[in-house]
Amino acid sequence: IWDFDTKLAFPIAASEWLFQSFERFIDLPPDLSPQFRIVSAQQYRDQFGSDRRHMKNEDGTWRSPPPPWDPPGDEHKLERFMDMTEPTPGQVMNHMEFRGWLTS
Repeated sequence: IWDFDTKLAFPIAASEWLFQSFERFIDLPPDLSPQFRIVSAQQYRDQFGSDRRHMKNEDGTWRSPPPPWDPPGDEHKLERFMDMTEPTPGQVMNHMEFRGWLTS
């Protein structure tokens, strides 16, 4: 896992990242459990797109300078990947399902 929002070292093994980042959520009811979208690299390359609007302030200025390379994809699809009610792309798992998937 490459998690740029963590204080953990990276890259870090997914199982270690999950344990250190989410173990305190293990006893939550399923409807409050963190959810994860598992997407293959091929699906990600084929279906993801972002125009980087999430990196801008409300007035349209950049929060930080954007990367020098072109944004990925041909249209903005970030919200589709973040919406856990969307059935695709990939598979949505709760904390315990993801934990089991990592250890299987």
